[in-house]
Amino acid sequence: MSRCTFTLLVLLLVGVSPQWGWRHYMAAPLEPLGRAVSPRSAAAPLSITQHVPTFPEHGHGRHRQKRDWVIPPTNCPENERGPFPKKLVQADGMSGGMNGSLTTHVLNTATGLPAAGLVVRLAQLQEPGLQWRELAERHTDTDGRCRPLLAAGQAKAGTYKLRFETAEYWQRLGHTSFYPFVEVVFTIVDPVQKLHVPLLISPYSYTTYRGS
Repeated sequence: MSRCTFTLLVLLLVGVSPQWGWRHYMAAPLEPLGRAVSPRSAAAPLSITQHVPTFPEHGHGRHRQKRDWVIPPTNCPENERGPFPKKLVQADGMSGGMNGSLTTHVLNTATGLPAAGLVVRLAQLQEPGLQWRELAERHTDTDGRCRPLLAAGQAKAGTYKLRFETAEYWQRLGHTSFYPFVEVVFTIVDPVQKLHVPLLISPYSYTTYRGS
């Protein structure tokens, strides 16, 4: 028997064998795809719920605490009580039932220090007749200030004059003043507003302005 004949005979036997033939493999049912995957290599199902943030329902959880106080308006009775003093709620110059005052402050620009012991007089122009009526007299302290020349509630609309006795002040310091006195005349239009009239002096000059 030749080699080719023997090989052909072996192939025929294999093809018809119920145990080793290729027909056996073709007829065998296929295993489901899910069973063919190894449990170790199978990926665990992704849990989405464990990564999703949860929020408390309405009415539960922490909420921002509301303030139990508010800044009252200037014309509200709350100004007389509550957590804020009236001065913090009401701005200067606004009507609040109490008139403003008149103050001054004198500085020595030659020395850069307050002018202490200087006499200040306040007068008001009277009509008719145009006569000055003296209202107050003060002496400046070591800070160059004095008590209000018009206390709260005393100011009225009109023309006023502040007279600063500068000659006596400079003589005590051993200087000769070019101005024997300084008079500052001004008008009060709104008595509610607080007025502050500072004075800067030297032996040969002076400056004044409206402050607050």
